[in-house]
Amino acid sequence: MSASTHPQHVWIQKMYDPRSDKYNDSWHPSFAKLMVEKVSPKHGDHLLDLACGTGLVTFPAVDAVGPSGSVTGVDISSGMLAQARKKLEEEGEKYNNVRLFQHDITDLAGLSEIEAGKFDVITCASAFVLLENPEEALREWSKYLKPGGRMIIDVTHPDSLITGAILEHVGKTMGIYIPYFRVWSSSPDALPRMMRSVGLEVVRTDDVQQWGGDTFVPVEEGEEQFNKAIEGTTFEGFRRDAETTATAKWLFLNEWKKRAQDGKVRDKDMVFVTIARKPDSTSTDQGEAKPPLTGGCRCGNVRYTVSVLPESYCNCHCFTCRRLSGAPYLPFAQFSASDVTWISPPESLTSMNIAEVATRTFCNKCGSPVGMTYVSNKRDISLTMGSFDDGCLDSVEDLRGSHIFLEEKADWFKLDKNDGLGRYTLFPTTQESNWYDSD
Repeated sequence: MSASTHPQHVWIQKMYDPRSDKYNDSWHPSFAKLMVEKVSPKHGDHLLDLACGTGLVTFPAVDAVGPSGSVTGVDISSGMLAQARKKLEEEGEKYNNVRLFQHDITDLAGLSEIEAGKFDVITCASAFVLLENPEEALREWSKYLKPGGRMIIDVTHPDSLITGAILEHVGKTMGIYIPYFRVWSSSPDALPRMMRSVGLEVVRTDDVQQWGGDTFVPVEEGEEQFNKAIEGTTFEGFRRDAETTATAKWLFLNEWKKRAQDGKVRDKDMVFVTIARKPDSTSTDQGEAKPPLTGGCRCGNVRYTVSVLPESYCNCHCFTCRRLSGAPYLPFAQFSASDVTWISPPESLTSMNIAEVATRTFCNKCGSPVGMTYVSNKRDISLTMGSFDDGCLDSVEDLRGSHIFLEEKADWFKLDKNDGLGRYTLFPTTQESNWYDSD
């Protein structure tokens, strides 16, 4: 990609200053309000609203944090901030705990008015895909959260705003600078992975509609979509000369037709909204942060941390575990319940007593089995090892392992006689002296 003639924050000003007076006449206000509801600031919280724009998150957040809290908004667009400051002037007494700054949100260190480690909540709505180095921004932003503080960010579905998505690919192919950076956001897991890579704990990811549902554009309107899009500032690089425009149009229409089904191209109405949490501070003797074991369900709705690593694990062959997992056994590691912290809210979990001996816990969205508590021992909890985040365990070779409930083992599955694991008909107890051997 060719270098931009302007820094990214200058491009953002060019894109948003002309739109500022009409920006609120759209779906943005309702979506911003939803972002505030999802992150649920509490009374007394101090919230940092990055890319605050016209204040669509800033002002609803004031109602949530109350007079004992505060909201700080940062945006690079003078036009957007002018709209927010107008509201402040009109209702100043109501919003006397709001501060607004014009500044580059990727350079918070250069904004002396805010301090690291002081915010309970950080928000960034409808702006993250504008950042050229999003992971670097996340790493910087996380410094401004208190331990235990939360961050909420949305990124677009790869098929949302489809014309712009295709033009971004065309720009990269032609080496033309496009001030959008969406290519990395290819799945619901992309942003959570990035957040974990900078040390944040992902609480959950939700699929959210913004403007009322998918739209379907006739494939023959592709040229019209292209011509309209390149009229604006965002894609002005395609207007450099006639040859550039012609090449870009050919590439765009080629991809546009590939996306068509039944003669129409779908514009997906969806963003992925992820909430993450800064871990509470724990230290080693060397003073370095020691990350806990973390895990959760497939969709990210359920998240947990464990303050210790497991000492043992078991592969449960009972009938229920086999049917729930669709596999010959389900691996568990047992912990003291006091060592497990559920980051996600209680309503994200569903508990069921499928068999009399235990209560099993599942994600109420994707159905992933996450944990199990035996009725006879509610002080401990067994977590499914498949729910551990990658990288938490180097291997299980140093852990005590066992096969349990072999009385209910699948007939077709054969154990490896040399796996070194204990074998028990039911539970692994010290009273059981005869290991089960059916092979």
